[in-house]
Amino acid sequence: IDLFFTACLCLLRLRWSGTEKFLIHFLFPVADPEVSCVFRQNCLLPCQIQFNSDLVIHWSNASSAGDSVVHSYYDGQDQLGQQNQNFKDRTSLIQDQISRGNASLLLKEVKIQDEGRYKCNTSTSTGHKESFINLKIDAPVSTIRIYQDGNRITCSSEGIYPQPELTWSTEPPSSTALPTRTTVHQTEEKLYDISSSLTVPDGSDRIYSCTIRTRRNIRMETLKKKAKYFSCPKETNSCIHFLSLFYCYRCNKKKDKEKDEEKDTKKDKKKEKDSKKGESESFGHFSEEIE
Repeated sequence: IDLFFTACLCLLRLRWSGTEKFLIHFLFPVADPEVSCVFRQNCLLPCQIQFNSDLVIHWSNASSAGDSVVHSYYDGQDQLGQQNQNFKDRTSLIQDQISRGNASLLLKEVKIQDEGRYKCNTSTSTGHKESFINLKIDAPVSTIRIYQDGNRITCSSEGIYPQPELTWSTEPPSSTALPTRTTVHQTEEKLYDISSSLTVPDGSDRIYSCTIRTRRNIRMETLKKKAKYFSCPKETNSCIHFLSLFYCYRCNKKKDKEKDEEKDTKKDKKKEKDSKKGESESFGHFSEEIE
């Protein structure tokens, strides 16, 4: 934690009954207030003041070598001529609150690079005051992707800050350490991408859980290892294509069989009908001969 050290040694000389005594007074370090904000969201850095018509407000970033100007206000308006370009178009004061003693700074769409120590420096004809704020930026774990490819299970997440921690667990618990391989990559925006994989044995019926945590939040996803029901080509697309062709083949065979059965039924009915018709005609000729 960054500390704002206010150290003072005060010697007070007291006279009592002709004897001089000294009183020593120490002021111990005081921690700066801390503000936590979420990456790419707006953030308010508080600062309370005593208002006066000749008020001057200077916000600066005290983390860098030499304070860099974040936002200035005097003569009753914003003065941004000396503003650091990293804060261009991203800062403002709450104008209607200044006369009420509120000099808080609104920092828009915060970046990881904005993290650090800020100073609010105010002065009037009646005095001067400065206060410090520690700004922490968080990009929490939003989603976790977990999937299985053969005997390998992989868990990953992206866009996290600060650097996350990833752990595996099983249900029921494993008696041996899980063989894992974890990689962490930091992007140009200073965010972290993390990925971890482990190889599981055949016949395992455990449930595998992947947990990713930061100082702001914790997320967990689980996956039950799939059993092997058939052998399939290595390429997933080939496997799907193979199964589709097999299914279509079975369907077409079934339809062909049904058509053949329908044709045979029609033929049998026609033969039966023709047979009955022949018998009827023969019976008619026989009747005419008797007459």
